[in-house]
Amino acid sequence: MVRPGWLILESIRRAHGELRSLEVAPAQYFRDDEFVELHAFLNQAIAFGWVTDYVPSSGQFFIHFKDSRQIRFTAESSMTAKELRAKFQRWKPSDKDPMVEKMISIERARKRARQ
Repeated sequence: MVRPGWLILESIRRAHGELRSLEVAPAQYFRDDEFVELHAFLNQAIAFGWVTDYVPSSGQFFIHFKDSRQIRFTAESSMTAKELRAKFQRWKPSDKDPMVEKMISIERARKRARQ
């Protein structure tokens, strides 16, 4: 299932002059006027559940997309983070990695069981 998504992404890249594969050049720059192309890229990552990052040209934040269909924000300011959480509320954004939290929970349970 990965191949159709990669084909779409690499086709978009070729249309914009980037001839290298995603394996060779795994990042893509989008100008401010390439909003539709950006969405096409992000749609593939979301649809296929790929782990990827989005860093806007403003550099004020970045979004980490996880294969568990969760997103995590990192922002320069707490105000920006709050705005992002409000806009993406239905995605259940988190400051914590659920896998790390699960591992911590398991370790706590093990410690309690040993006591």
